[in-house]
Amino acid sequence: DPVDEWHHYAAILNNIKDIMMRDWQVTVSHTLREGNACADYLAKYGAHNDEAFTTIASPPAGLSLPL
Repeated sequence: DPVDEWHHYAAILNNIKDIMMRDWQVTVSHTLREGNACADYLAKYGAHNDEAFTTIASPPAGLSLPL
């Protein structure tokens, strides 16, 4: 469906749609956060970060167990 231009994440959603429309096969599937502990940790890490963009050169200490 078209993305509402006023949606808070409109730019990100449009970027994802553009990437998915490239000449390749893409499968999107859902997993519970327990199924991808690393992504869950990084999402929480980003939500608590005050920076707009952060480069992570090596995994944060909290990722050592799930990795």
